[in-house]
Amino acid sequence: MKVTQGNLHLVYTPGVAKAAQAIAKNPQNSFIYTSRWNNVAIITDGSRTLGVGDTIPEASLPIMEGKAVLFKVLADINAYPLCLATRSVKEIIRVIEILTPNFKAFNIEDIKSPRYFEIMEGLEKRNILSFYDDHQGAAIVVLAGLMNALKVMKKNIKEVKIFLAGAGVAGLGVFKILKEVGIKKLFISDEQGIIYRWRKGDNKYLREIAKFTNPDNKKGDLGTAIKGVDVFIGLSGVGQLLKSKDVALIFERL
Repeated sequence: MKVTQGNLHLVYTPGVAKAAQAIAKNPQNSFIYTSRWNNVAIITDGSRTLGVGDTIPEASLPIMEGKAVLFKVLADINAYPLCLATRSVKEIIRVIEILTPNFKAFNIEDIKSPRYFEIMEGLEKRNILSFYDDHQGAAIVVLAGLMNALKVMKKNIKEVKIFLAGAGVAGLGVFKILKEVGIKKLFISDEQGIIYRWRKGDNKYLREIAKFTNPDNKKGDLGTAIKGVDVFIGLSGVGQLLKSKDVALIFERL
């Protein structure tokens, strides 16, 4: 709407008082009378910044501004980058709680695990709508690609053997969605090798992975896990993780 002398009274006083009164009676009206329905906050602490890694929140601002542009250009969503100068899970959750009157949802971005997982769990308990593209987004894309690939291969998704390299933010997201669709033969590795039950030093997220994967409780490195698999999913930040000899192992049937 173009602001003119004729409609200025609707943009601000006295017209806005009517909207404020309606929202005061029912907070859900804020989704009708304001832009809240189309507003998203992009939240980061700078700990996993694209191209830099663990850095100060100011350095992550260009990435968050770029993400805001993508929201607007691709989906016409109003996105606002908010780079927080804290690494405290409690403080980040509290900031998001305080901001909820302004936003429909929160895009959690570039926060290191396991802190990210703790934040998402806290938001879920508070019924705050949130999304992390490296977690849920990666999971959705991987599952879509896997389903299409298996159609070409004419294989049943519940019968294939899958090896997933990487147990960080994206890895855990993919693990969860594969578990939901009924994958039984799933092996996941991190920098210590194959994740297995009762492995020492694992946090609760890795213990969850161990509980629902690796049915034979195998131990070993990437070569052990990849032997004879139908699908390899690489979500590790390690460069040149997969060698030609490892690819050859895929075709060795046990």
